[in-house]
Amino acid sequence: APAQWTSDELVAADGRSVPCSVIGDRTGWAVVLAHPHPLYGGNRNHPLLHAIGEQVAAQGGWAIAPALRPEGAGDMPPSGPMVDLQAAINCVNDTTPDPPALVGYSFGAGLMAHHAAGTWAAACVFVAPPADMMHLPAPPEGCLIVVGAHDSIVSPATLRAWAPDHDLAVIDGADHFLHGHIAHIAERVVDYITLNDDMNRLGECTSPYLL
Repeated sequence: APAQWTSDELVAADGRSVPCSVIGDRTGWAVVLAHPHPLYGGNRNHPLLHAIGEQVAAQGGWAIAPALRPEGAGDMPPSGPMVDLQAAINCVNDTTPDPPALVGYSFGAGLMAHHAAGTWAAACVFVAPPADMMHLPAPPEGCLIVVGAHDSIVSPATLRAWAPDHDLAVIDGADHFLHGHIAHIAERVVDYITLNDDMNRLGECTSPYLL
């Protein structure tokens, strides 16, 4: 039977309880998922995160999506959600020997970009990172960046300027909400993660994967 999502609860460094959605048996490779801004309807059960997590579990991995606290609207990442996200990353580091892949969507992609700048990850995927609204550090080498061709929050041109040396996957017909494209994007994201996981085990560097 397909793996099912379950709920768990972590404790952040500042003592806050962090509810999480988890799928898979917590063995093997892992993916940490970061959702869009909770003040605008983002939550740990977003359809894109669920689609990615379900495919991860079907391929023998596991995924964890923490509930990020609803704060922060400036151009720098708010400390609270960053601490929540770190709790999930720590959970993976305490559970499995290999670092997780980091996947974020919208606000979550902005948070992941900051985490990726200071840690080693098996792979990094940024879906519609809000480079127009939040200061983002340069993305790590070999990451996958995805954006809808008609995204009104962050344009493909902005992301090309943010990451001029990276390949950018522009999804024809998609806007920021990716309606009608979630299954396709989830499949390609997981393909990219597993490709990088295989290369890391062979001691090779990561490389871009185009949708």
